[in-house]
Amino acid sequence: MSTHLSNLLLGLGMGAVIAALGLGVVITHRASNVINFAHAAIGTYLALVYYEFRATGDIVQPFLIPFVPARFHLLDRPTDATAMLTVLALAAGVGALCYYLIFRPLRHAPPLARVVASLGLMVYLIGVMGLRFPTEGAATLVFDGPLPRQVVEFAGIRSFADRYWLALIVIVGALALAALSRFTNFGLATTASAENESGAVLQGISADRVGALNWMLAAMLAGVAMILAAPITPISASTSPLLIVPALGAALVGQFRSILATVATGLAIGMVQSELLALQSDWE
Repeated sequence: MSTHLSNLLLGLGMGAVIAALGLGVVITHRASNVINFAHAAIGTYLALVYYEFRATGDIVQPFLIPFVPARFHLLDRPTDATAMLTVLALAAGVGALCYYLIFRPLRHAPPLARVVASLGLMVYLIGVMGLRFPTEGAATLVFDGPLPRQVVEFAGIRSFADRYWLALIVIVGALALAALSRFTNFGLATTASAENESGAVLQGISADRVGALNWMLAAMLAGVAMILAAPITPISASTSPLLIVPALGAALVGQFRSILATVATGLAIGMVQSELLALQSDWE
């Protein structure tokens, strides 16, 4: 019994990552009816930018524009706090640009067109990460994240503390977002804009502002999730964006609406996956 519990707790960190990504998928879908396949790719790019900035003080920009430098120096001695704040600001800008440049013009397009657009964004970001971080191409990278990494004992199981911290952060964040959605004007405006944009406009709600703010929030969540998850799961430009698959599964169980159901499912997916991998190794 203790072995199975240990396997489940070891999967808590990956489950928290899946839950956090699924949470961002729900937010963008509720705001603009878009299934954002690029969500994990956005988080991966922001995580790589964070650790590059933490090491060198350079910001790596995502645009392939001729004669524009791929990176520019911002700080000589960045700390965890300054790096996080800088990347959060960058994430907000990335989210706003994704909305205004790609998904706002497609808000009245067929659902398939929006899916193709999000897949195109995912492919673009994977390509940009391959160009901007060429040393990452040979192997996945593992980083020392900002969360505590000491070994702790819980229910007789010894594990790294960052898994529990990440799960706690995701659960608290989900509760806060659920409260924001249900009890604030912003949350009600988001629901109204998604369900009936014309009616929301007649009520004085700016659908563009609501959509942009939700995309900014989702991008910041993706960045924070992948930054904190870097010590738990290796960061790779080619494989980390595929975390969108289990994240979409969690969001699907929550019907792309329920924040708490999505987070609970994401945590369960990671924990069950850890148990199945352990059982597979035992059978072999």
